[in-house]
Amino acid sequence: MIPQINASYKINKLQLRGSAGKTIREADFTERFNNYNKALVTSGSIGNPDLQAERSFSYEAGVDYYGGELKISVTAFRRDQKM
Repeated sequence: MIPQINASYKINKLQLRGSAGKTIREADFTERFNNYNKALVTSGSIGNPDLQAERSFSYEAGVDYYGGELKISVTAFRRDQKM
């Protein structure tokens, strides 16, 4: 499950929109265990079995203007994350 919320509202020729959502990403097998605990590593990276999940929260807000065959869009985006 990816918790998120999206909203959009149209006023005449303007479309207002926004969204917010949370993401959690666990490290995969390679990131955690590749070449881990080997005496000699000549290629590749060394994994870390103690990696914690990455957590982020994203926000987005924007407006679209529709004028005949013209469309102008402006969007702002921000992502806060912890590793």
